[in-house]
Amino acid sequence: MAFSKRLLSLLNLNEFYFDKEYMSVLFQAPVVNQKHFEILRETANQSGWEGIVIRKDIPYQGKRSKDMLKVKKFHDAEFEVVSIEETVKGMLNEKGIMQDQKCMKRANIMFKGYKVGVGSGWSDEERVRYYNHPETLIGKTITVRYHDESVNDKGEPSLEFPTLKCIYENGRDV
Repeated sequence: MAFSKRLLSLLNLNEFYFDKEYMSVLFQAPVVNQKHFEILRETANQSGWEGIVIRKDIPYQGKRSKDMLKVKKFHDAEFEVVSIEETVKGMLNEKGIMQDQKCMKRANIMFKGYKVGVGSGWSDEERVRYYNHPETLIGKTITVRYHDESVNDKGEPSLEFPTLKCIYENGRDV
């Protein structure tokens, strides 16, 4: 049964059976065009929501799928890489066989005087290259995309979902 039909059934149940103090159906709206999508996204930003979910009107799938997309507001900022951390990761070798490979786990940057690790957004090739030659990354400027500022478990300033967007290996022209 398509999402729109499941939603209609849920709304009908909600009217009679749900205790509104503890449970409610979230606002749902079909996206009609790009302008409407932008309005919904801006409403989410102004309301302080984490984001919105866009989905196809298809039957339920009990797994991750490309038929649902989370849309969040992200920020970009540039930082200098101050160090790297190492790990061992299973990677395919040139013969297509999985083997453990020493590589870079994350690049560390300084944010408000505190070290923050950027571990997402790196290709396996980059992880191996920068592990073998950290001097080619340390001191370089990178652009990091993140959802929001936060604090870590020690109460220190940090970034939510920091992801590598760009490496300026030959310097940064501003």
